[in-house]
Amino acid sequence: MNALSGTSALLGLALRRDRLRLSAYLLGLAALMAGFLEMQAGQPRQALVEEAELFAGTPAMRMFGVASGVSVGAVTLIRGYLLLAVLAALMSTLAVVRHTRQNEETGRAELIGAAVVGRHAGLAAAVVLTVGADVVLAGLLGLAGIVAGQPAAGSFTAGVAVGGFGIVFGGVAAVTVQLSSTTRGANGLAAAALGLAFVLSGVGNMLGTVDASGVRLVSAWPAWLSPLGWGQQMRPFGGDHWGPLGLSASPSSCSSARRACWQLGETSAAACSLSDVGPLRPRLGSSARSGSYGGCSAAPCSVGRSLWPVSASSSVPSSTRSRTRAVPRPSGTRAWAAPTRSWTPTARRSSR
Repeated sequence: MNALSGTSALLGLALRRDRLRLSAYLLGLAALMAGFLEMQAGQPRQALVEEAELFAGTPAMRMFGVASGVSVGAVTLIRGYLLLAVLAALMSTLAVVRHTRQNEETGRAELIGAAVVGRHAGLAAAVVLTVGADVVLAGLLGLAGIVAGQPAAGSFTAGVAVGGFGIVFGGVAAVTVQLSSTTRGANGLAAAALGLAFVLSGVGNMLGTVDASGVRLVSAWPAWLSPLGWGQQMRPFGGDHWGPLGLSASPSSCSSARRACWQLGETSAAACSLSDVGPLRPRLGSSARSGSYGGCSAAPCSVGRSLWPVSASSSVPSSTRSRTRAVPRPSGTRAWAAPTRSWTPTARRSSR
């Protein structure tokens, strides 16, 4: 068994759990994209020019988008891209956290660990699910633009820009689930990263300059520090630049690799320090206590079913020894004991 054994089975389970939730996200965002484009398509050209000049010439309005031209698609995505990208980021973040940290908090990871599942299978399944959802989202947004009567090149550029931002935040969520001991904490850290990305792109746009046409903004360098700014610099319907897409791919892969490395480092007590969370965890005295069940800690039994070596000279308390059962062993090997969940019933208080 390798570290990724069982990934396909966990991916199928995740797809079954999220089939309705992800479908609602994907179809809803595609419908939103088509609705935005249809609303702007009814505007006269002079109104489009005035709106583009307003967003390009007003520093406060630049926080919400980058003006790239006066076409229907370009003017629509000045404000529409921000909303679509934020919703895609939330979809990716919630999907990764739901299939990693939430599984640990609710005890699903303990049940899954009873099967033949590799160490990184859960993370791999969550990442593959999220990336696949964002790829499908990019295609649906492109089709929505075409259905709304917009050029295919600009439509798919817009879809890829939104999907790439979602993939980035799938990687961000893979890191935040390791930094926080709770599902809410992981989501909160990812939301803080989303806010930071918005601030960086907004500052870069505010410090930018307007070209001679008066309807196209050239962002300053802080915008290139934000994954939100990378999607804006792809300029859907206003140049269709695919170069920044490479920037969106690198942080997500690095984040997933860092998450895997941290999982490998969980066998060291110095990996990180988190509070105890999660369901039951076995104990064999104070000297054999492991760290947090659901977090980043040195745990000889991360899912509550590993076996501890027990020798004849081990100093295991009698109260603990009474709750273990011996497992038959071949001659010449060490004995192993598996913890069993049991409890001592408390005496009931007499009603008299």
